[in-house]
Amino acid sequence: MTVSNSNSSTSASSSRSTPSTSILVIGASGRVGSATIQALSKHPEKPQVHAFCRSRYRFEHDSPDVASACETIHQGDGKSPVDLHRALHLSGANLILVAIGNGKDDRANDNIRHINAEALVQVLIGNEQFCNVRVYVVSCAGAGSSKSTTRSTRFGFGPLLRHRYRLLIKDHTRQEQTFLIHMQSRVGFIRPTFILTDHASTHKLQTFGDNERPRHFMTNRSDLARWIAETLCRCCRVDDGTDAIFDGRSINICSVRKIKL
Repeated sequence: MTVSNSNSSTSASSSRSTPSTSILVIGASGRVGSATIQALSKHPEKPQVHAFCRSRYRFEHDSPDVASACETIHQGDGKSPVDLHRALHLSGANLILVAIGNGKDDRANDNIRHINAEALVQVLIGNEQFCNVRVYVVSCAGAGSSKSTTRSTRFGFGPLLRHRYRLLIKDHTRQEQTFLIHMQSRVGFIRPTFILTDHASTHKLQTFGDNERPRHFMTNRSDLARWIAETLCRCCRVDDGTDAIFDGRSINICSVRKIKL
């Protein structure tokens, strides 16, 4: 494992050739990012995984198993084009997974996702070195063109969820719009339903349309991570033709069976 600290003048990258699938996970220390790194490490294709996080020490201390699964770890500010450029250059990644959250407070009045999108666009557009790099974004149901949040549950619970997560939805919507305006052909979005939980994996997920009611308003985090890992690895198979997940496409997703809390 190689470590890069964006606040330091010293850095290094792996000397071996880059495999067909090399993924930089932005938000690696978050719950979705960490779960996806674990899923990628268990995938039979064994893609090269690189972590981008705010604190390398905290990442390695709090999640040693996840950190050890990464080829490189890059510390930096997700809102800084300089830090993002450095991480992408050193990792040599051809895919970026954006899994940025607000930590434990999903209702925080924060626009970090939108600012990160602007920073990534600044790095990727017009730079020949990164002209083939694609981006997959973990957004949320209700963002962008999705209207599912108004009908997410019965008994009037949907509006309550929409109100609780209104700032989250707004930030994800601006995030999606930023990518779509500048690099639609190179970005895709996955929109899980409101609540990501670690309780009772269902081992099955279901997609639904922008104006359809999801079967459940919860999505199991580990199931989502496995789905993302398989999707990213599959899209890099030359003969598979699944690049269609990019081209600005968004997928709404939820657990199939009811999750017991």
